Amino acid sequence: MSTNVIEFPTRAVREWIMVEKTVREVLEQAGASPEMTKEVCARMKEVYEKYNRTLTLALKLPLPEYLSMEQRRAIDDAIRIAVEDFKKQIHEYSSQVLFDRLCLEIELYKLRSEK
Repeated sequence: MSTNVIEFPTRAVREWIMVEKTVREVLEQAGASPEMTKEVCARMKEVYEKYNRTLTLALKLPLPEYLSMEQRRAIDDAIRIAVEDFKKQIHEYSSQVLFDRLCLEIELYKLRSEK
């Protein structure tokens, strides 16, 4: 028997559902038509699926043998905190990129619908 359990819907799908809900709310509050909301969400889903990746950082830092366990733990803790901060910065950057893309998709929709 396999112990691998796959949650349904997957984490990526659940995350997209939350993002889509937010995008829809923002567009509806701005007075966007249902057609615009549908098209912009569809295009943003493509972007989200393309660029949404889980970041796994593996950092191997060889430590000198003479360090005590306490020193090793302190170094490990400092590295863990630094990596978590870095991951937060990347998340904030990615969120800004997605927001900028949303603004672009809105403008592109407006240009396409003028024709």
